[in-house]
Amino acid sequence: MNCPACDAAVDPDARFCESCGALIAQAVAGANAPADAAADRRELDLSTYLGAVSDRGRVHAQNEDAVAVISGISGTSSILVVCDGVSTSHDPALGSGVAAEAAANSLAKSVAAGRDSKEIMWAAVLDAHAAVCDLMPAGTDGSDRPLATIVAALVRADTAIIGWAGDSRAYLLSSGGKLLTRDDSWVNWVVERGDMTEAQAMRAPNAHAITQCLGDPDEAPDPQVVTTALTPGEKLLLCSDGLWNYAPTAAALAAWLAGLPVATPAIGLCRRLVESANSAGGRDNITAVMLIVPGEGPPG
Repeated sequence: MNCPACDAAVDPDARFCESCGALIAQAVAGANAPADAAADRRELDLSTYLGAVSDRGRVHAQNEDAVAVISGISGTSSILVVCDGVSTSHDPALGSGVAAEAAANSLAKSVAAGRDSKEIMWAAVLDAHAAVCDLMPAGTDGSDRPLATIVAALVRADTAIIGWAGDSRAYLLSSGGKLLTRDDSWVNWVVERGDMTEAQAMRAPNAHAITQCLGDPDEAPDPQVVTTALTPGEKLLLCSDGLWNYAPTAAALAAWLAGLPVATPAIGLCRRLVESANSAGGRDNITAVMLIVPGEGPPG
């Protein structure tokens, strides 16, 4: 078989293409799995510095989140993707899995070709959107289509390019912490228009509605993309709203990690975050992907 990103010949049992680092099989947690076969919990432990946990939570019947992670592309690049299937849509687990795989492979192909600008992240989100749209024939009613949110990161040395559509988020958790994304949400929309205060909007029936997602051919997303500098020891977190709904600020998420040994690997940090969200109620699927920037840096 050939690599879906660079077309090089690959071992069909391999996880990554040796030429470009693109995903071949198991590095996508749950991608393309039928909804009734979705695993309750998935873990990816790629190194001390890179890991992911996706958990069904305590209420949902299945896990509709998906994760894709690729490391070591062109020597130092890593790709992280989190997609959250919209529960009210048709087969959201399938939609999120296809979106995660498509975005990761789009980014891997661009990196292998020597491109690393913000435009490749914008294109990757749209490639994910197209892949979800392609799951259903043209003209399929919107209620019969899978929909998903996405947040993705391309990390190269001391820089991360972050792209998203929907309300999955990216954070920096060290050195005071920072939320890197801004939700495509009804709350932000009415607050920016001046129609409500944030407190009023959060009490409204539409408080958790999103204004952009992947999968509707009649409403293509306009991806948001930002670039952020990374320092050694920094913790970059990508997550679904099943995590941040319980700890919406970087400081609150960092507090959940307080007390863990400084040398705790990325997978251990993800497990602690997921456990904390489950302990707080676990009302949604919970996904956390963590990249710790290698090198000497401040703890925590």
